[in-house]
Amino acid sequence: MAPFLSVEKIPATYDQYQTTLEPKYLERARIEINEESFRREPAIARMREFIAKHPQIQRCRTDTIFLLRFLRYRKFNVEAACEALEKNLTALLVSRKFFNVDLDNPIIKECLCVPLGPKSDGSLVFLMRLGSVDPATFLPEEVVSLNMIALETYGNLEVYQVTGVTPVIDLLGTTLGHVGARASNFPG
Repeated sequence: MAPFLSVEKIPATYDQYQTTLEPKYLERARIEINEESFRREPAIARMREFIAKHPQIQRCRTDTIFLLRFLRYRKFNVEAACEALEKNLTALLVSRKFFNVDLDNPIIKECLCVPLGPKSDGSLVFLMRLGSVDPATFLPEEVVSLNMIALETYGNLEVYQVTGVTPVIDLLGTTLGHVGARASNFPG
């Protein structure tokens, strides 16, 4: 079972980082995103301090893998990573419906989001089949939510934080009903 991920702003202790990256991905991270072992811990410590001192942040994950996601995204620029974290937390608050998935929702069985596996460069190829669901049965928000949760899940894997995700969006069968357009939304 996966460990419980705390959202305590200032936990009693922080996790100890142990990389899961193969040497080739560590080298790629060094070259492409400026990640080196001597930078990692100080950058994580600065992000944790930012979270601890931020008056609007009430709860936030402070585990290393979560913080590395933002540091890697912003090429180890701590200020930019903190800004990205703030935007992420704001999106979670403002658009909460996109980040909540009922695991019993039948949309999950529609295989809307399918990881196809890694490309030769290590990035994950991720198929999104938008037209595969009945727009009369499922709301566009449910479709977006399922995709967001799937991408969030893979964003917790170190290799994809370094190599990225290559989305393939299959629009076969997609109609205006899939994107939320309704006749009542148009004037006239």
